[in-house]
Amino acid sequence: MISFKKEEGILRVKVLDYFSHDYTSFDSQSQKYPIRYIKFETLDWKKLEPLLSTYHKKHLSDYIDEEATGLHQVSIPIRVPISKLTFHLGYVSFHRSFPWRKGNTEFRISHPDSIQEYEYIKYYFANILDKGTIDVYIDVESTSSETKVTNIRSTELGKINNQNVRLLKIRKIEEWSTKKPKIDQPDKKLFTFQEAMDSYGDEQLGNVDDLEKELLYHLLEKEDIRNKMQLRYLSERIQNENQPLLMTLVPQFGFVFVNDGAEMVHFIWELINSHATYVWSIPPDTSTDMVHAIEQEIQSVAALGRQMYRSKFETREDLFYHPISHQSKSYSYEQSFAKWKKNLDILLI
Repeated sequence: MISFKKEEGILRVKVLDYFSHDYTSFDSQSQKYPIRYIKFETLDWKKLEPLLSTYHKKHLSDYIDEEATGLHQVSIPIRVPISKLTFHLGYVSFHRSFPWRKGNTEFRISHPDSIQEYEYIKYYFANILDKGTIDVYIDVESTSSETKVTNIRSTELGKINNQNVRLLKIRKIEEWSTKKPKIDQPDKKLFTFQEAMDSYGDEQLGNVDDLEKELLYHLLEKEDIRNKMQLRYLSERIQNENQPLLMTLVPQFGFVFVNDGAEMVHFIWELINSHATYVWSIPPDTSTDMVHAIEQEIQSVAALGRQMYRSKFETREDLFYHPISHQSKSYSYEQSFAKWKKNLDILLI
């Protein structure tokens, strides 16, 4: 603001920044007196002209100064498809051609949260941004002799961070609980987190963080999960910390917890919504591939059905099986859990 004539309501101003994107301070201002007219000091034509979509220059001659500076600055807005981005450690790159440069040129946007593993999941970022592109602004300075890029920025990249990657993984797990894999693998029933993802034929989510228990706890917050207390107890108190958390995708989505007892290694299969827990116990000195043996038993459950499997199972020296019921009509939910826990603890020898 250069001056203000209160009686006439005339405000005289000078434009200092032709490329501002931050209007927060402007919106917070309030006028003290009514303003009837705004008069501008001479405008820099080299900065003003790129901002105009249509004009008659002869009508602007009283307001512009074409000799104000030999430097021409402009901010070029473009949209870059997410599929064309490449994620690196600390920055994101893309290629683009412009009239002042021959061929495609690599442009880099600083993004401290970026890691190479994001390249595996960039197609999921459209879910975060609700669109398949990002808005990028390229600041350019030009003189009569050269044109150069001074800055490249995109505020939308800030939405792509570790927290949102975690949410994407959680969303993927929720999808698994309601649909079957794209690739049928009848000889495999137990999956680690990464194997489960691969079985759906989706892009890898990358080894961004260790998320298995967080995923489980997220599911336990949903109201329609029947076996919350059992799953929480198994994950916090029973699961061997040295073992990966295993999952079943078919016949139903669930978790298999591994516990090393004094005399047996126990595999405990708990579904999200079911009325029983399956416990298989194997002597630790057996030569059997334990995980493969449990996979075979789960496959038998899928083929026979749970009731038929229980009646047909025959105990062997290298494999023991015990189902534990969850509910009883004569007990409350908490009492049923206490009874279930007591029966489980007895088996984990």
